[in-house]
Amino acid sequence: MVRLFRRGARSLFRRSYPEGPVRELAAAPPAPSRTPFSTVAFLALDLETTGLDPRRDHVLALGWVPVIDGEVVLRDAREVLVRPPVGVSVGESANIHGLTDDGLEDASGLRDALPELLEALRGRVLVAHHAPLELGFLTQAVRAV
Repeated sequence: MVRLFRRGARSLFRRSYPEGPVRELAAAPPAPSRTPFSTVAFLALDLETTGLDPRRDHVLALGWVPVIDGEVVLRDAREVLVRPPVGVSVGESANIHGLTDDGLEDASGLRDALPELLEALRGRVLVAHHAPLELGFLTQAVRAV
């Protein structure tokens, strides 16, 4: 499994992360392993991408919703559209998610969108439908910014 932060690496290597939200997230301590499930805050994440390979495909949208005390907190749900890099088209992936090149023209770049997600993740456990895929794209994004 790909991880943004390997167990134990948060505090040990946080100074090696670039200044900003990634370093701040790495500095936040995880919940103790015996923390009751009902008291853990979660962040459910969904990504829309141009494909399934984080090494060559691109993030087009970040969507998340917090789950606190077992309740989905819709008022804090967020969707951030992401403009793909110059020369990259949404292509056939539009058939899956409905995002189009013209619909993403005014979207933020990933470098601008990622800090908001990382801030929302602080103090929460990430939940994802297909975690290896989402974590692969997040890892690539963090490395790129």
